[in-house]
Amino acid sequence: MDPLRLHLVLNHLPVIGSALALGVLLVGLVRSNLTVIRTALALAVVSLAVVPVVNWSGEEAEERVEDAAWLDAEGAEWLDEHEERGEAAVATLLSALAVCVIALVLGALRDNWLKWAALVAALSLAIGLGNGLWAAASGGKIRHTEIRGG
Repeated sequence: MDPLRLHLVLNHLPVIGSALALGVLLVGLVRSNLTVIRTALALAVVSLAVVPVVNWSGEEAEERVEDAAWLDAEGAEWLDEHEERGEAAVATLLSALAVCVIALVLGALRDNWLKWAALVAALSLAIGLGNGLWAAASGGKIRHTEIRGG
C-alpha cells in the first residue's frame, strides 16, 4: 500500500482509539476497577502504537499531495497547517503512549500504583486526543471544500 493510502487508512486509529481508551479509562477510575483500567491502558497502547507509521506515511503523502492537480490554494494552506498540527499531535500522542506503557508497568508492580498512574495517563490521553482532533480537522480540509467553513 502506498504511503498516501496508508495514511488515509491509519490516521483515524490514534484519534478514535484514544477517545475510546480515555472513556473506558474514566469508567475504570470511577468504578475503581483495576481490570477495566488495565484494559483501557492496553487499548490506548495498541491504538497509539501506529502513530509513528501515521507520521511517516503523512510526510510521504505530503510530497504527492502538494503536486496534485486537484489541490487548490486554500487546500495547500490547509496542507501546511495539517503538517504543523500533526507535529504537535505526534509529540503529545507519543507522550501519551509512553505514559500508558509506564502506567501498565507500574500497575504490574503494585496494584495501588495503578490508579495514580492511570490518572496521569488519562490527562496525557486527553491532551493527545485534543491535539489529534486538532490535526485531523485540518487534514480533512485539505481536500474537502465543504468542511472548510467560512
